[in-house]
Amino acid sequence: MGLSEGFDAPGWEYIMGFQPTQDFLFDAAENKGWFTASRYLSQEVVAGVTENWNAELNIEPWNDFRIDISMDRSFNQTSTALFKNVDAPISDPYTDFMSANYGYNPRNDFGSYTISYMALNTLFTSGNQDLIGLFNRFENNRPIISTRLNPNGADHDRDPNVYKNGFGRKQQDVLIPAFIAAYSGEDPANVNLDIFNTTPRPNWTINWNGLSRISFLQPIFRNIRLSHAYSGSMTVSSFQRNAAFDPEAGFNEEVNFDEQSNLYSEFVIPEVVIDERFNPLIGIDIQTQNDIQMNFKMSRARNLALSFTDTKLFETNSFEYTFGFGYTLSNVSIGFLNFGGSSDRDRGGRGQRGNRGRNTQGKKGGGNDVGNRLTINLNFSYRDDVTFAYEIDNSSEPVPTRGTEAIQINPSVDYDVNKNITLRLFLDYNRTIPKTSLAFPITNARGGINVRFNLN
Repeated sequence: MGLSEGFDAPGWEYIMGFQPTQDFLFDAAENKGWFTASRYLSQEVVAGVTENWNAELNIEPWNDFRIDISMDRSFNQTSTALFKNVDAPISDPYTDFMSANYGYNPRNDFGSYTISYMALNTLFTSGNQDLIGLFNRFENNRPIISTRLNPNGADHDRDPNVYKNGFGRKQQDVLIPAFIAAYSGEDPANVNLDIFNTTPRPNWTINWNGLSRISFLQPIFRNIRLSHAYSGSMTVSSFQRNAAFDPEAGFNEEVNFDEQSNLYSEFVIPEVVIDERFNPLIGIDIQTQNDIQMNFKMSRARNLALSFTDTKLFETNSFEYTFGFGYTLSNVSIGFLNFGGSSDRDRGGRGQRGNRGRNTQGKKGGGNDVGNRLTINLNFSYRDDVTFAYEIDNSSEPVPTRGTEAIQINPSVDYDVNKNITLRLFLDYNRTIPKTSLAFPITNARGGINVRFNLN
């Protein structure tokens, strides 16, 4: 059952999932002898914490109209430390556990964190000047956050009268709340200062299939589907406890400050990412009574990555339009392709009207006037995305670091010559226009005829 002989070690609480505290470890080592007193002990004490929760709400106010709302949070942290006899001499590395002096070597915590998030207030900001103004708001939020972190503190050594002691313009605990406040549209005086205690926000999906039930639309449309979806997240893909951080050191101890006169943060966070997308912002799928299918989708996305390795903000904005059209004709006869008989794929459908009792197997002289299935498809998409890099405390305008403008056009026609042979006439056109001077425009066009022979 996971216990030693006699059911005394390591205890019922431990095997049931109890997380051992420092008192538990010291008692296990100094009083119960469960730890060796050797200085050569190299196996770390490892503790893991995983917190995952999600909430879902499904609403259907009327038939064929459905709203799905969700929120989620995921936090993972692993703590490692070497717990051993710290006083065992080199000359006598093996001592009795009763006379050993146990202690912790430096503790290391690392993990990841993500929550559902929403920053709609600034998602549709467009135009170069508007985007720069949003970034300027981020920079201007920093003094407010600095004052909140140290309201009664002295002025910062390098930024007097603007920033407070320990919390300068590039201190991590200042940048993160200022960034979140600017791009979520929150008041910097009220934004949460601890990213790990941020409240998850809702994402949603909306679908409505009921338009075709309206009486005056029923003769025309077989089905009409409207869709809309929003998903957003805020992610810290990795964090690690700062070895230089001393929770007991105060603002007056130089050991707790870096070379920029900033207080060390408790955790080192390489990057904070806010990702949100409407996929789709508007989506329409239509099927008519005469077998015409059409769909249209407009999507919008934004990705914000605040990097602390080079103190830059990377902003990617993208939008995409897609359109699809399909039309199937069931009784098409193309004279010079009418060999080998007609297709039986549509037998029993519209292709047999007026031919009861007639031989439709395509034999010569059989009087066959039943055609075959012809399918017309057209797909079009246009996508534009660009990434700007903003350097903090740099007045120069940002320049695009990557991005493309892409156009795709794909028309095709499929014709069933008979039940074994299908001809496909197609064209694939792709054009890509880069947003930077490091690449060049590319156009690809491919077209032709495919002949597919089915042995079944």
